[in-house]
Amino acid sequence: MKKQTVFIKVKILIFNYIQTLILLLGMAMINIGVALLAGLAWGTIALGTALIAISLLINFDRKRGD
Repeated sequence: MKKQTVFIKVKILIFNYIQTLILLLGMAMINIGVALLAGLAWGTIALGTALIAISLLINFDRKRGD
């Protein structure tokens, strides 16, 4: 068995979770946009909504068994 380098391990980890990383990056961009357009209060509400959505998605995936 070949020894895996740190680079290969990180590459495998990133490609296994690329959808989650893109989702988190997208939600962060939406939150920044809402905060800049509407003010800090609405940005905080958007952040809370995004965190709830992420937790629901994670919970749904765990119940499904993936």
